[in-house]
Amino acid sequence: MKNIRKILSLGVFMFPSMVFAAPPTSLQDLIGRFQEIINGLVPLAMSLAVLAFIWGLAVYIYNADVPAKRKEGYMFMVYGIIALFVMTAMWGLVAVLNSTIFGA
Repeated sequence: MKNIRKILSLGVFMFPSMVFAAPPTSLQDLIGRFQEIINGLVPLAMSLAVLAFIWGLAVYIYNADVPAKRKEGYMFMVYGIIALFVMTAMWGLVAVLNSTIFGA
């Protein structure tokens, strides 16, 4: 529980607009705030997926002679690639929808 509090308090400092800005006055402002938060979290999620892939690769190479550990590393690599694919596809889909609906 203490770690979660530390992470959340650190997260507040990552988004200065949440700390120093006035409260949202309209729905559009509120949506803009959520968009800022999500835009900040997307690179973090992508980085975690890349780290999962690299971790799996390291486990796979380091334990090349142990079949059980090698399979564990292989599964980390597969999950990392799947996560990257899904996030990239969703990112592209959201960009297409955003340009179609909002014309941005």
